[in-house]
Amino acid sequence: MIPIYNTYVLTRIVDGSGWKFILLCIPIVSIIYGIMFNIYFARSFGKEIGFALGLIFLPNVFQLILGFGSAEYIGPRGER
Repeated sequence: MIPIYNTYVLTRIVDGSGWKFILLCIPIVSIIYGIMFNIYFARSFGKEIGFALGLIFLPNVFQLILGFGSAEYIGPRGER
């Protein structure tokens, strides 16, 4: 139950609405939305597309960089 709630909260932080969490539960749609989700995730911390590609291919490494680096959360999808 906790990993599902964790993904829901992360969706609310990154995308601004929690209902899109359901898109991650649909098999084919989750691949497409997962890529978009990582782009939004990078933008939420003021990073560009290169960092988003890192989140797609090496998520654990790049999430640690966000967590312990100097990146600051600026809002859903990078909007202030």
